[in-house]
Amino acid sequence: MITLILIFNLWAQPIAIQSQQSSDLEYEKYLNDHPELISYVQYFKKQHLNLSHALYQELKQAQFEFINGSLEKSHQHFQRIVDLKHQQDWNEEERATIHFAFLRLAQLTSEDLVKNQLLIDAFEFDPTLKIDKLLFPPPMVETYYSLKKTKKENVWSLPQNADQFDEVLLNGRSVGKRTGFVRAPNSIQRFTFLSNRFKAVTLTVKSSQLETIKIVLSPLSEGNCENPRWTQEMDEKIDFILIDQDCIGRSNYNLNTHPPKIVGLSQIEHKSRSQFSFVKSKWFWLGVSVLAVGAIVSQNQKQESVAHPPVVKIYTNE
Repeated sequence: MITLILIFNLWAQPIAIQSQQSSDLEYEKYLNDHPELISYVQYFKKQHLNLSHALYQELKQAQFEFINGSLEKSHQHFQRIVDLKHQQDWNEEERATIHFAFLRLAQLTSEDLVKNQLLIDAFEFDPTLKIDKLLFPPPMVETYYSLKKTKKENVWSLPQNADQFDEVLLNGRSVGKRTGFVRAPNSIQRFTFLSNRFKAVTLTVKSSQLETIKIVLSPLSEGNCENPRWTQEMDEKIDFILIDQDCIGRSNYNLNTHPPKIVGLSQIEHKSRSQFSFVKSKWFWLGVSVLAVGAIVSQNQKQESVAHPPVVKIYTNE
């Protein structure tokens, strides 16, 4: 028997939650047979956009001040961007923005120890991202890759009960599915464990602490198909619908008669991408670099010291 709980969002696609009774095979088959549905994991990854607008606004301001040579103000905005690094599960373009902000902060400082730490913070935040050699001074690029070679990622055991989750995110980047291990630097990182059956769990800890943690499993639903109980607080605009072959009066429910009223998931994803599209423009940032390089050199010559990188707090949610 397969039991699926659907969240019908008024502005997104219907979302299927896997019941405690249904197997992974049944759940995946049902999703394959019903392409109008998306999994809860997909929903979770796309809907956490509450800080994306703030990130985008800070980037716009940082860009504006940088172009106009107001390097101190630009520094403040780039600093606010990196302060957000563990506050949300960022998508690839958002991670690229944060990575870029670390690099700009390194460029704007004259203190070598601070500069090096910012470069380390950049590649430890997302080691898959590369530094664009056209946008930054060659000595800094060389230092970046030299430091990266000395900071190898290690393999860490995941917390107890992590095998009950479908996917693991590292600062928003998918790093595995039920492998029991994760490759990451031994620094403070944001790990989010996603499931189609259980409430998501986020741990902001040093990677070496993972194996000492036991995750408490909190089911998204309880009860049976005729009387489900939702254990996670949901948006009041979301309607919960239970689909089960054995549920009288619900087995023939046709989702096509209840289409989404505003936009679908693909449109939301496109909107998120479009906000940061100019980050990828090499010619834009190259032009900005040319305009600002003289001001940066002048500013660095006058600076005696600069602020240290932000102190990151540890948040552990069980």
